Amino acid sequence: MMTPYTHVQPIAELPGSLGFTVWGVGTRDEMATVLAPGYFGTNARLMNDGDIVIVNRRPPRNASAGGAEKLVLAVHKDREGTITLRQVLHMPALPQEAAASPASGEKPKGSGNAGRGAARS
Repeated sequence: MMTPYTHVQPIAELPGSLGFTVWGVGTRDEMATVLAPGYFGTNARLMNDGDIVIVNRRPPRNASAGGAEKLVLAVHKDREGTITLRQVLHMPALPQEAAASPASGEKPKGSGNAGRGAARS
């Protein structure tokens, strides 16, 4: 079951008979907990077959290793209304050192193609 730190809401919808909804989930729960049966509780009844769930997991505030972790799930809903979530993509959190922004004065390293084909304001 979700903790009070979890927020679920639809973020995009393609209407119609072949439409689907993209759901956004922000949580501090472990990914194994998110993938457990019954995690979404009453929110699951709003999900339909073919929907997509994007999970953004941030570690607890006192954690020292890593930043946000992403998970993309596909929703399957059978005729009885039972929801099954299938993992489509998992992007693990970067180590804390890699997630930090460059030190002041350092320029980000590019591909060497700066300016070519880029939109300019």
